[in-house]
Amino acid sequence: MFGMKVNRKPGADTNYKMQLATYALAVDYEHAPNTMNMYLVWYKKNDSFIRETIVSNSWMDKALEYWTELNSILEDCGDKFEEDVVPGIWDGVPFQDWECSYCPYYSICPSDLADKRRK
Repeated sequence: MFGMKVNRKPGADTNYKMQLATYALAVDYEHAPNTMNMYLVWYKKNDSFIRETIVSNSWMDKALEYWTELNSILEDCGDKFEEDVVPGIWDGVPFQDWECSYCPYYSICPSDLADKRRK
């Protein structure tokens, strides 16, 4: 988020927007405010520079779609979902390679992504 615009990676803030939108969905569900405004605040530790970006409410729709699909998959697979969900075959298993490091099934996963990341 800092430095020259040409050096910035497009879409680098996607996960932050999805996380923020997930929280906004919870607030909307519990409190039903009349308006919802979402912002990401970026902090540069080198010089304490702060940048704020507005996050569109359309991200709430994307987050709702994501969680609805995830819950549908879990419902379809039942309690033994880890036996039925196949990395690389099911869409979003995983969405990104860094997710393998946080997965509790990392050590037994047949995914090529997981194999590439093993040390």
